[in-house]
Amino acid sequence: MKRFEAFTIPAVLLLFVIMSSSLAALGQAAPAPSQDSGSHSPEKSTLKNRPLQTFDLKTYTGFINKVGGQYMLTTPWTNIIYKLDDQKAAKKFEGKEVGVTGNLDTKTNVIHVKTIADAAQPSSKP
Repeated sequence: MKRFEAFTIPAVLLLFVIMSSSLAALGQAAPAPSQDSGSHSPEKSTLKNRPLQTFDLKTYTGFINKVGGQYMLTTPWTNIIYKLDDQKAAKKFEGKEVGVTGNLDTKTNVIHVKTIADAAQPSSKP
């Protein structure tokens, strides 16, 4: 019985190492990017720097207020404050209830502003 136990533990460890190596190799099976000498194309986009898509747009409603020297969209009913990347456009609506249409970067809580409209006035777009 002792001999069987001594044989099983190393065998199980060996099997574990082999399976781990196989899984790691499968994870790296994706083709590697070509290594052209200096022909890196800046037009290739990644998920991180992809252009904002129109289907990512959403309208956030709240009030434009100056917080810490920057204009922010504050939503008192949810207690969320969004940073706005277009300070010039936001300044025109200080103290007003607005709808900010843009893309929200959830990691930084910044809305990349496409438009800001006064919530009291109906939008001219259908």
